[in-house]
Amino acid sequence: MFEFEYRLTTADLAAHQRRTVQRLARRSPQDWRPSKLAGFVAVFGAAALLTFAAAELFPHVGLGDFELASAYFGFLLGVLLVFAATWQNAFAMRATMFEPDGPSLSAQTASIDGTGLRFTASRFRTAFDWNAILDVTDVGDAVTLWVDGGQGILIPHRAFASPETRAEFVAFVRKYQGRSGPPPHAV
Repeated sequence: MFEFEYRLTTADLAAHQRRTVQRLARRSPQDWRPSKLAGFVAVFGAAALLTFAAAELFPHVGLGDFELASAYFGFLLGVLLVFAATWQNAFAMRATMFEPDGPSLSAQTASIDGTGLRFTASRFRTAFDWNAILDVTDVGDAVTLWVDGGQGILIPHRAFASPETRAEFVAFVRKYQGRSGPPPHAV
């Protein structure tokens, strides 16, 4: 059985967010969805086609070459300003998203045994059976137990007493992840 306590920081959560985005970017072809760039090109391409089609279908509106270019430039500038304002707002909210003693940043206790994994912190308690753990990665400064393609449980390296303990933990989880019942012999 493994049991350890740790406390996440906002830097841990930011690094975890980056790793999750990288993980999702490496989806397999059967999970492929249009990329952000493809969506961007489609939206602006459709806007350009609609603008030029409107100019051809309704010549009496008076959109000459200069007016058409100005209208399209104004549209693009407006969309970019909306994106910039959205990103600025997201970064401002991110700075105040987590309470210091809330569930994410409070002291957490993790334990693993023959029945699965349990996590306890301020205002929450959760447990995962072995079949809920789809993957485990030991990258950067944290071990992540993935329970979904983009959802993982973050355990920083400082939670483990030593690198050897961390390696034993990762090996134990890898050995039993995805099983439908408890392991035949738990540590």
